[in-house]
Amino acid sequence: MEETRRPAQPNKPFLHRKAREASERDKGSSFLSLPDWDRVAASIGESLGKPDFDYFRNDKLDCYETFYFADEAPASMVLDVGCGPGHFMLFAARNGAKVTGLDASAGMLRLTRQRLESAGFDGLLLQTDLDTGLPFQEATFDLAVCESVLNHIRRPAAVLQETFRVLKKGGTFVLDVSNAWGLPWRTAIRLAQWTGSYPEGRIHWLTPRRTERLVEAAGFRIHETRGLHLIPPPRFTSIGFRSRPLLPPAAGQRLERLFYRLNQTLERSAPFKHVCFKYLIKSRKP
Repeated sequence: MEETRRPAQPNKPFLHRKAREASERDKGSSFLSLPDWDRVAASIGESLGKPDFDYFRNDKLDCYETFYFADEAPASMVLDVGCGPGHFMLFAARNGAKVTGLDASAGMLRLTRQRLESAGFDGLLLQTDLDTGLPFQEATFDLAVCESVLNHIRRPAAVLQETFRVLKKGGTFVLDVSNAWGLPWRTAIRLAQWTGSYPEGRIHWLTPRRTERLVEAAGFRIHETRGLHLIPPPRFTSIGFRSRPLLPPAAGQRLERLFYRLNQTLERSAPFKHVCFKYLIKSRKP
């Protein structure tokens, strides 16, 4: 699956002038401050390759292969709306796509750039306030993804409408939100905020039904849904901030393997997919 060729960088003329100017202004739309997200980026960078990080990365990579790209023709133009540390951008680039990423955090964009370049790939990265619209012409991309973003912005419906606009007819959109019914994870994150290992700030938790309604209201037709991360691992990482080991290493590793297998089995089926930490929707633009 590994690719060594460097996909050509998308041309910048397809950017709208006003939206491009807006993307150059640092207006963070997140409920957390931009310095918080920059600190998160630094912590994730330190976590790369560590067992705690790998637990989540492996689950996510499996999801990319079996859900994001399953039964799909190779996408040539891919947009990551809120690319964060670039997990999906790196995966898509390795599969031959021309990748474009937007994020409000300069720290996240630096980390994504470093990861792409170290793997031998190019990509267009823009620091963008998503509340100002997406800086692209209509019908630009074959595939768009939005991972863990709607929970942290003020106008989620507007972001979905903009994503619909910039997708080509028949294009695929994959949305990942933090699930309001993922109660073990909500409790774990609240505890992490209380202990200082997760930034304080509002998280707008979304139920699966509310998320589906937002997607359909934007004009998409839902094709498939699933959950991700049903059970927090014993060695909870606070999603890449500071590890909080709860058990001795050997016991924790054995339990993590068990939890991982359980997650893989249960998170694809109802009712379990509706109570996972993440709820994913795969949809298409008709």
